[in-house]
Parts: sequence; structure tokens; C-alpha cells
Amino acid sequence: MKRTYAGFVPPGHRTNTRCEIYRDKVVLTLGSEGVRSVQERKIMLEGDLDAAIAEAARGPIVEEPAPTDGPGNFYEAKQILPNDGVETVDLLTYSGGDGKRTENRSPAARGLRAFLDMNCR
Repeated sequence: MKRTYAGFVPPGHRTNTRCEIYRDKVVLTLGSEGVRSVQERKIMLEGDLDAAIAEAARGPIVEEPAPTDGPGNFYEAKQILPNDGVETVDLLTYSGGDGKRTENRSPAARGLRAFLDMNCR
């Protein structure tokens, strides 16, 4: 999943997005100033997404300071566990609200972020 928000901005500039990729579809939600649209399109997912997520779950994770009051960008994946549980794998968190940037620097996480960027347009 990829989420964005504009951060601390004046009225008329408040935007947010949410993109979720499933095995058979992409759901894109776009919002601005309380108005929202939802788009859904079919896809055919090929390759071993579960293996890429499992590899990304191993990290490494690096946390750095970041400017506050800026935009927020969040990338995450859901890992299905052997007991049918679900774990969130952080790929990148850049929250202008708390002044932190947390990046998963594994090659698999970079690839998953690129995959989200390509499909979340």
C-alpha cells in the first residue's frame, strides 16, 4: 500500500492518496478538501510477491531525522504469516508530522516501492 498526504498546507492545497494492490486489482483513492474519488482497475499479478515481501521484512531499517510539517509518504506491504496472521512490513515512512524518515534499505523493499509507484498512477 502507498499513502500520501500534503502535510501542513493552506486550504485549497490539502490532498491525499491511497493505493492498494491486490492480486487481481489496484484500488486508487484520491482526495482533496473533503472530496474523494475511488478508482478500481483489474490487473494480473505475475511473479512471487510473497517472496519479495518476505525478503523486504528482513530489512535493514534506517531511521533518520526529517523536516516537520511537510508531506507524508508511506509505503508498506502485508506479509501473510504461517499461522494465517498478517504482519505489516514497512518499506518507507516519511511523516512530515513527527520529523522522522524510516527507510527499509533492502533491495526487495526498493523494488516493491518502485512497483507501487508504477502501478499507483
